[in-house]
Amino acid sequence: METKVTRVPIHGYSVLDPSPTQDELDKYYKEQYFANINKGDRAPEIARQLAGGEEAEEEVEWLEKTLYLDLLAVLDKLADEHSLLDIGCGTGAFLKYAARNGWTTAGVEPSEQGTSMSSDLENNIYNMSIADFAKMCGRTFGAVTLLNVLEHVLNPVAVLEMTTDLLNPRGVLCIRVPNDFSAFQMHADKERRRWWITAPDHINYFNFYSLKSLLRSVGLEVKYATTDFPMEMFILMGDNYIGNPALGASCHKKRRNFELSISDKLRRTVYHSFAESGVGRSCIMFATKSGEEKK
Repeated sequence: METKVTRVPIHGYSVLDPSPTQDELDKYYKEQYFANINKGDRAPEIARQLAGGEEAEEEVEWLEKTLYLDLLAVLDKLADEHSLLDIGCGTGAFLKYAARNGWTTAGVEPSEQGTSMSSDLENNIYNMSIADFAKMCGRTFGAVTLLNVLEHVLNPVAVLEMTTDLLNPRGVLCIRVPNDFSAFQMHADKERRRWWITAPDHINYFNFYSLKSLLRSVGLEVKYATTDFPMEMFILMGDNYIGNPALGASCHKKRRNFELSISDKLRRTVYHSFAESGVGRSCIMFATKSGEEKK
């Protein structure tokens, strides 16, 4: 069956058509997801961390000096309390970094294999679904992060509503999702392969406009938007890494070198400007409950 997407009329994001059932998703994540990561078919940031050795160390060091540093810089500014919940925390790398930088941390990870990667944070990691955690939690947080999670859920509105309930009155939500069907992607996709559409796990396909619309619909106001390196630029410059893992690794190293070679201020300025133009590989947004922000 052809893999395709249909557009959601109200907010404008696209959805996998047909979408999997929840049972199909549960089975996939239990039996296949991490095997696909290990094969290089999914979640390259996690795959490089799972590789172990020098490659994993370099990956985490790069993330801590760029993405994680930049995320915490905004959260520090907006959040009223340094308590952080990371939903879909995976290896726990971001939580570990936040904990070393003064945050009280907790994580939710529905995958048993994913939870096992955060073994040194096990007392603060909950191996359960977002819904189950929301029912048992009994507290709120100064910041909640959903980093590459919302594209994988069947009902993003319900997830956002549960997440909003876990925020302090002046808490801040940080979301990162792929920026799909972007101008750079479409120009790079001359053969109409739509390589970014991946079934059954990548269900929702957002851009900056549709993500902001969705956040507004659940009573959240976007305070800041940014992005990360638009990897499709390599394709447009002649390095077509799609289906070529060795070339992909080379392009990733160049991207990493670029981000580490410029100042934090310049990196943040460039990526914020990219976000305002709708380009960049990810949509990264920080939002608070409407009318609420750090005083």
